[in-house]
Amino acid sequence: MSIFNFKKEDNLGNVIQVDTTRVFIRVPSSDKLAEAKLGRLTALKGRPGEWLIAMVERVIRRFFEEKPAEEEEKDYDVIETEENVVHLILIGTLREKEGEKINVFTRSVLSFPNIDAPCYPIEGKELEVFMGVISSVAIYENALNIGLYTG
Repeated sequence: MSIFNFKKEDNLGNVIQVDTTRVFIRVPSSDKLAEAKLGRLTALKGRPGEWLIAMVERVIRRFFEEKPAEEEEKDYDVIETEENVVHLILIGTLREKEGEKINVFTRSVLSFPNIDAPCYPIEGKELEVFMGVISSVAIYENALNIGLYTG
């Protein structure tokens, strides 16, 4: 069973480009773009039973001016549009089941997201549970030790 229970309205945007460990997301509105904070963790659906975990690396808003088609021209000369793009870096894979183990996180990127795959910010309860998964891996395998106290 997945630790992520995202709703459709949680969707940050959709994949428009994949380049090795970089993924580019088109964000539909400036309101959603505000949710894309640098360093925020996100989840993208990978293969069945897998979530790709990525971190927001760059947030871009571009404005364009386009001339309308001749049949659409009225009292204005230019139409302003915006394009919101978020660059992500893939940092690992969360497998819902690996042999006997459930919810296994690995720093390996085992697959890549499809074009148009939805991207969800990991926050709230999902972030809490995901950090618990990461902590349990560190406890049993490669715990990070910083310094040694020698009173």
